[in-house]
Amino acid sequence: MTRFRKTLLLWALILFACSPTVSTPQAPPLKLPTDTPLPPLETNPTLEIPLDITTRGPTGPKFIVTVGTPHIDQGPKGEFPVTKQSSDTCGFSWATYPLESLSSVIDEAVKGLNPETSARASAFGEDCNYQDGSKKFLAIETDYYIDLPFTDLTDFEVFGNWIAQTMPIVASLPPEMVEGPQSGFVEYRFVKTENEFLIVRVPIQAYNNLAQGKTGEELFRMFYTE
Repeated sequence: MTRFRKTLLLWALILFACSPTVSTPQAPPLKLPTDTPLPPLETNPTLEIPLDITTRGPTGPKFIVTVGTPHIDQGPKGEFPVTKQSSDTCGFSWATYPLESLSSVIDEAVKGLNPETSARASAFGEDCNYQDGSKKFLAIETDYYIDLPFTDLTDFEVFGNWIAQTMPIVASLPPEMVEGPQSGFVEYRFVKTENEFLIVRVPIQAYNNLAQGKTGEELFRMFYTE
C-alpha cells in the first residue's frame, strides 16, 4: 500500500512538471509625465514686428515741435517761404506805396474845409522779394499826410483846432479802402515856404485813446515835439 502511494505521488510530480506554465498577471508600466514627447525646438525663431500699413515698413521717428524748436521751413538770413515750394522763398524789405483812390477821397474831404489844403494816403509794409526779381507787397498800416499853407508857424491854437477838425475825417474813411491790420498815423505839415514848415505826427490809436474832445494848443502840444 505504501509502495502504491509513492508511485502515485511520483506520477503527480511528473504531470505537474510537464503542464504549461501560467504567467502571473503584471500591472502595465506607469507612464510618467516626462514620457510625453515634446514639440521640436525651432532653431531659427522669428520675431514679429508691427509694421506701418501705409509705408510697408517700420514706423520711423516722429518729430515733436516745441517752443524751442526752430521753424524747419525757415531759410537763411531771415528768409521765409511764402508757400511750401522752395522756389517761392523770398526776403523782406520795408516799402511804402501810394493809395490813389483813398488819396482822392481824403483830399476832397479836407478841401471841403480849406480849398488850399492837400492830402494823400499811402500803405506802409514789406515787400516780399522773390529770387526771380518779382515782389509781393504785404501792408501793415495806412498813413495819411495833410498839408496846409500857413503864414504864422507859431499859432499853435489854430494848428490844434485844425487837427481836431480833420481827425474825424480820417476815422470816417471807408474801411475797405484802408490797408493793413494796424492803425497808422496822420502827419500834418504847416507850410510857410518851401524851406519853412512845421510837422506834427499824430498816431491814430493814441489820438483815439487820449485826445478825444481836446482842441487848440492843448491838443497840438500832446503830439508836437520841438
